[in-house]
Amino acid sequence: MESNAAELSELKAHSENVIESITDGVCVVDADGLVKTWNSAMSGLFGMSSAEVSDCSINEVFPGNFVRVLENLRGGDDWAVAAQSRLKKTHLKCADGKNRRLSVIVAPFVSTANMMAGSLLIFEDITRKIQLEQWDRVIVASYVYCSIPKVFPPLQKD
Repeated sequence: MESNAAELSELKAHSENVIESITDGVCVVDADGLVKTWNSAMSGLFGMSSAEVSDCSINEVFPGNFVRVLENLRGGDDWAVAAQSRLKKTHLKCADGKNRRLSVIVAPFVSTANMMAGSLLIFEDITRKIQLEQWDRVIVASYVYCSIPKVFPPLQKD
């Protein structure tokens, strides 16, 4: 019996380490919308520790307009979602005071009894990626603009 308890404790610690190691923000909310898991990437994005948000309502953690967007995305009456949905690009003010572009996935969180227990929210900060894509378009446009005289030489006057 003790070996099973030790093995279970070791598996729990391993799972927690995996969640903490993920560079994207991971938040688990139960069916009532109470925060149950909040990794360090979420703390970095939103400036609140796991201890500060544990068992808080999602309405207390995120701005109201963003919660409404998440509620529309999840559908249904509670946070026990049945299907995954994605918010590809949204703006959200983060802990550093800057508006960030985020991709948010809302996925079912299934309990050990294989029941819908809540939602898994995954926040990816795509701000830098979007900036690089914009720069890439600028560089391509500049290259095309600069190569126009080579492709279409100026007309000579007779």
